[in-house]
Amino acid sequence: MMRRTLLRAVAALTLPLLGAVAQAQWAPAKPITLVVPYPAGGSSDVLARVLGKSMGDVLKTPVVVDNRPGAGTYIGTSFVQHAPADGTTLYVVDVPFAVLPWVLSSARYDPVKDFTPVGLVGTAAQVFWGRAGQGQTLPGLIARAKAQPGKVALGTAGPGTSVHLLVEMLQQHTGTTTVVSHYRGSAPMFVDIANGTVEGGFSTYASAKPLLDAGKIAPLAVTSAQRQAAMPTVPTVTELGLAPLALEHWWGVVGPAGLPRPVVEKLNAALQTALADPANRAKLVALGVDPAGGAPEQFGQLVASEVKVWSKVARDANVKME
Repeated sequence: MMRRTLLRAVAALTLPLLGAVAQAQWAPAKPITLVVPYPAGGSSDVLARVLGKSMGDVLKTPVVVDNRPGAGTYIGTSFVQHAPADGTTLYVVDVPFAVLPWVLSSARYDPVKDFTPVGLVGTAAQVFWGRAGQGQTLPGLIARAKAQPGKVALGTAGPGTSVHLLVEMLQQHTGTTTVVSHYRGSAPMFVDIANGTVEGGFSTYASAKPLLDAGKIAPLAVTSAQRQAAMPTVPTVTELGLAPLALEHWWGVVGPAGLPRPVVEKLNAALQTALADPANRAKLVALGVDPAGGAPEQFGQLVASEVKVWSKVARDANVKME
């Protein structure tokens, strides 16, 4: 009896040490592939290259960015979903990762069950933009939409995108019906906001900054919990009574399902080191990304909560990409 008790005590002390040793001993067997589901040059791509370089330095192995765009991000997602769970294939994800299965029937994956969270990279507020110089406010736009159902036109960066779902949420929570026009990205939407073809739409601050600086568009509300330092006079959606829309854009890193815990911990540690570097942080801020970090479990909880939100919005609004 005493021997069994002693063995249990030794095991309780030894197992965590063995885990730490395994973590310390794990090293990638080959260069790490960091998949990005967008073309080169975008925010996710730049972010991946900045952090990948630092993570490679920590892990003492090259991190190679692999751009696999297409099918609303599903090409990249499917590639990582079916990759070996050995820590050498990672994936930079953002909000569409949690949205796509509910708007594209061919996207057969579960963001929670089919992937292993490694860590949150950062967040960025979505901004509702309107035409500059019109004295426009979001409450005023909502009032017009209520008074004239089907007359106010809003834009999105494409059907089934997270900003499209934000527009659907806006309608759901204000009891309005608008004309929703879809564009191939934010840039053409901004042009039509500036010329009055549509009255507004959501996008990040960084993507809108050129037209904002040119005085063509104006921020009417932000989806962050607090007002933004770059736009201190712009109210939050919560201040305007639209708390359900307080959803920020985010970026993170995941791997295939079944990554061993020691591997996840070492990858997360490398990511935290990369995010703590002042030069890297400055580069992310320049992209409009607020660097975050944190444990894998925290990021996993964020993804799970986002899946609940976006799946409900997509179902309620019957949003489909096909």
